[in-house]
Amino acid sequence: MNITRIGLLFGTALLAAACEGDNGPAGPEGPAGPPGGLDPNLSATDKVITALGGRPVLAGLTSLGATITGDRAVLDEGYAPEDGATAASRFEATLQWDLTAGNLRIDYKRNVAFPFPGMYTYSELLRADGGWRIGVDNFFGAPGGPLSSERWGSARRQQRLLHPELLVRDLASGKITGKDAGLGVIGGVPHHRLELADAVSPLTLWVEVGTGRLTKISTVENEHLRADVPVEAFFSDWKALTGGVWVPQRAALTVDGEVVHEELRTTITANPAIPATVFAVPGGATPSLITAEVARGERSHQFHEMFSAIGIPLDGGQTTVAPTQLRPGVWHLAGGTHNSLVVEQAAGVVVVEAPLYAKRSEALLAWIGTQFPGKPVTHVIATHFHGDHSAGLRTFVAAGATVVAGEAALGLYRRVFAARRTIEPDKQATTPRQATLRAVKPGQVETLAGNGEDRVVQIYTVDTTHAADMVVAVVDGVLFVSDIYSPGIPANPAALRELRQAITDHDTIAVETIAGGHGGTSTLQELDDLINPPS
Repeated sequence: MNITRIGLLFGTALLAAACEGDNGPAGPEGPAGPPGGLDPNLSATDKVITALGGRPVLAGLTSLGATITGDRAVLDEGYAPEDGATAASRFEATLQWDLTAGNLRIDYKRNVAFPFPGMYTYSELLRADGGWRIGVDNFFGAPGGPLSSERWGSARRQQRLLHPELLVRDLASGKITGKDAGLGVIGGVPHHRLELADAVSPLTLWVEVGTGRLTKISTVENEHLRADVPVEAFFSDWKALTGGVWVPQRAALTVDGEVVHEELRTTITANPAIPATVFAVPGGATPSLITAEVARGERSHQFHEMFSAIGIPLDGGQTTVAPTQLRPGVWHLAGGTHNSLVVEQAAGVVVVEAPLYAKRSEALLAWIGTQFPGKPVTHVIATHFHGDHSAGLRTFVAAGATVVAGEAALGLYRRVFAARRTIEPDKQATTPRQATLRAVKPGQVETLAGNGEDRVVQIYTVDTTHAADMVVAVVDGVLFVSDIYSPGIPANPAALRELRQAITDHDTIAVETIAGGHGGTSTLQELDDLINPPS
């Protein structure tokens, strides 16, 4: 759990107490609830409805407006697997929500610090009939246009979790029902646990017994690397708006105990007049939704929200495989934002990189099965532990492949391969296998070879600030590398020098071509020219 960075917006003591569960110390005194107190004989449902203003007041809430400042962090993108979430961006936002029509607009100014600094000003239209993006929200400069159904589902789910008054509004109207799941304790304070049915996993509202205040919402979602993870939303600084509805001025989200999102509502308005033109799609276009993709976005909503918040949206299932043969039996597999390398050997196939998620790995395995019928995948090499580069490994473990990875990541991978995955089951969940792992230690070269005719794959570490477990793989003069060099994409000069030093340190292993985990391919000379441009 990493809660040390939270204090500016949300308050470290309050979130720490909420995360402690039954054994936590008493937290600070919370804000006052509605006047008059609560009847202790009320049900948990009636307590939380009363605390937020009561049924008539909630029924009268037809629109919501807010101005927001906040911070965003990303999981499993830092230097070492044991590092906490990495601070990534700060944002200002204006929210306009027509609750009657089901239309939502969020206007963002986002300052991204990690991994590629940039400032983005854009709007997300999350209408009842689909989503649209106005402006540029990404490092690649892609212009506005339709939001994927996955992103629509993830963004609306995030806003529902951050706005408990709307969940309680639905509870008050009978649109959803709650089940009393008994008592729990947060920071020494007893809470009712009120369970709401949900398409992904039940939402548990933690309602303070004495005041009816809502401290947090907890649920379980899919995280592509970590599998089933707890997702929790925390609330504080409750305020009564004009008309009597109570809303939190501060909210935070955690994934697997790591703070990934926190925000302060500097202004909140109940029932503002919102012109219909606010939700108009440019050019009169009509958005659309694909139900199955909406559900996928909801199941893994923090994956989409984390990457969109750093200007690298990874929406849309990347299952297209676009092969390029670099050498006999050596293929560079693209087809999206993330690439892999496939090497045919006499006894089987070696795969370098299993990025993104299980569906990408299934697509790679399908291509391999067609290209090399009857040959198993014997090994899968992970260049580094970052979730977008390693979350497909479980599928190869289930197929019987040995995982070859930098020594620093093996503990994480053992946990990942044994984790429960029920929200979005993969092959390792339905037909599990004991994982076999092979470490690549600093200063050593691991070699994958069978009989004398095999294409020999050699793996060695790179001393880089990007990831503690970074490795590259070389076969027949082709070196595969991820992130620290992406041919055709603007590069970090320091990272290029780190890669070049590693190649120099292993100069007995010939390198002629470099294939990227992103981008395309280049020659070694092109890498040298980037480091020392010719005059």
